[in-house]
Amino acid sequence: MGALLRLVELAGGRILIDGQDELLALGFLPRLECEGCNAEVQNGMSSAAEHQQALVQTGLWKALGEDGLDSTVQGRGANFSVGQRQLLCFARSLLRQARVMLLDEASANIDALTDATLQKTLRTCFTGSTLLIIAHRLSTIADADLLVCMDKGKVVEAGPPATLRRNGGVVAKMFANAGEPELPPAISEGDLPSTKHSL
Repeated sequence: MGALLRLVELAGGRILIDGQDELLALGFLPRLECEGCNAEVQNGMSSAAEHQQALVQTGLWKALGEDGLDSTVQGRGANFSVGQRQLLCFARSLLRQARVMLLDEASANIDALTDATLQKTLRTCFTGSTLLIIAHRLSTIADADLLVCMDKGKVVEAGPPATLRRNGGVVAKMFANAGEPELPPAISEGDLPSTKHSL
């Protein structure tokens, strides 16, 4: 993740996403500042209807109450819970039709109910996106296409989670110690099929 964001410069080689330099391919969401929930609408990035739909899809619309799109977002989203801030960022990503999302501990420090909403949102709203996830909870990556287990900066195991769980290695032990994670409801037939992006 650090290499993707150029927090550490590459010693050699290149990182390409769909054949494009990753910094050009990745879009960054500005920090949540003091503005209304309709900032993207005011900036001409989306219509009010599109913005409301994104908030409904991410399960955040009801939490806004009567003010709806006129709800105030305090600096860094201070008036929202940790989970609600994550969902608000998801809504903004939906509006921007993000093709690739980087999620670092997206489900950390949130309650079980909000986590369930977050997990369902990831699986139903971003089926056309590639998600690169550093996971805090195993349920977040239990049905991922590819799981990479690292220890001290080196890859220990890599492969589909179901395969790694059957192999009896490090990942299998992690799942066994944590118990079987509950997955959110399966994606419905009406949702878009997954689109893969080459890395």
